[in-house]
Amino acid sequence: MRLYPSGCTTTQPVWTGNGPYFVVVDGDLTSTAPVELVTCDYTPGPVIVTGSLNAPSLSFANNIRVFVGGDVRVSACLGELGDRNAVLAVEGELHARAQILDSYADACADGSIRVLIYANGWEQLRPDIVNDGPGDDSRFFRPELLRHDETGTCLSFPAARPGPRPSFPAALRAAFAGEELFLPGVEERFPASLVLRRDSV
Repeated sequence: MRLYPSGCTTTQPVWTGNGPYFVVVDGDLTSTAPVELVTCDYTPGPVIVTGSLNAPSLSFANNIRVFVGGDVRVSACLGELGDRNAVLAVEGELHARAQILDSYADACADGSIRVLIYANGWEQLRPDIVNDGPGDDSRFFRPELLRHDETGTCLSFPAARPGPRPSFPAALRAAFAGEELFLPGVEERFPASLVLRRDSV
């Protein structure tokens, strides 16, 4: 177990490693670099932040369970893998330019949200753009973030994936670099994502 009794503020990237671990940040977790919270496959790894989480980007994957007692304020939030064990639970508000979740990652927020959400909507925040397998996501995402084949790491399941789909590794690299994920004008097409709302399933 690792305890940060007075919160954690850093200019360095935050990476949890493969686990197993149990991390408690008693206060805020603030970084001017990306925060990447992952485990190795099904290795357990709960992370509890009693305050707020502030960073340029946040990613969570595999068997990670992230609980934030305050708000989450990031530019981009990405979640993948874990067979529904990758979870982000926020008691406060969630502020982000973009949230991208694959079919196996869950996110919820008790407070209001201000974010454009790409997800399938199953036990997640209600998506603005539905990740339901079929479709052409080139209408929403920058071309360099898309993959066009039907195999490999991709942000959509099941196996049949007609049309370009976002690549999680490419989206993660772009988010870490502070680059835009969506095409120009996409955010304006979903005006509800530009204001605080209470909209979870």
